Amino acid sequence: MFAQMRGRRGMSSSDRVLQHQGLVRKEAARVVRRLGAPQLREDLESAGQIGLLQYDKRYDPKRGAYSTGATQAIRAKIQREVQKSQTVRVGEKSVARLAKADALPKTGAFKPEHEKTYNPTASVEHKADVQKLMKRLNPTQREIIRLRHLQGYTAKQVAIRTKMSVPQVRKLEKQSMKQMRAAG
Repeated sequence: MFAQMRGRRGMSSSDRVLQHQGLVRKEAARVVRRLGAPQLREDLESAGQIGLLQYDKRYDPKRGAYSTGATQAIRAKIQREVQKSQTVRVGEKSVARLAKADALPKTGAFKPEHEKTYNPTASVEHKADVQKLMKRLNPTQREIIRLRHLQGYTAKQVAIRTKMSVPQVRKLEKQSMKQMRAAG
């Protein structure tokens, strides 16, 4: 075992990266399963590759096993990619209508995957559809959805504003999105 470890420490950078490609695929697959979004796999694997390469540059054999630090770096990079994209699936009709209704911030806090262009001249009837979906929610759920997805607040910011815990906010957000998907 110690001979193996010594051998790994003596590996070239490219050999270490190639040997740990499985970690990138494993972490990307874990996130894809959790999100239920197989179309993100390639992007997440790319982000994981960058994380692995960045970790390899700063790797110090004295600090511990390569795979431990590499896994943490890969996870962090993938999580940043997910947060950056902030993909929210409400149902294709609802998301398309939200995007067309000009109800979304231009900062990209809510980006439907299938909607490639932003259409600010969409009709007012789409806003009515969004309002109908929102009316199905209770006032607290509406406020959480409005703050999180239309105004781009973080879960922590919403929790502070609504005087709830972060897990409560996330739970209500998840329930609300589920209701909207079912209705839309």
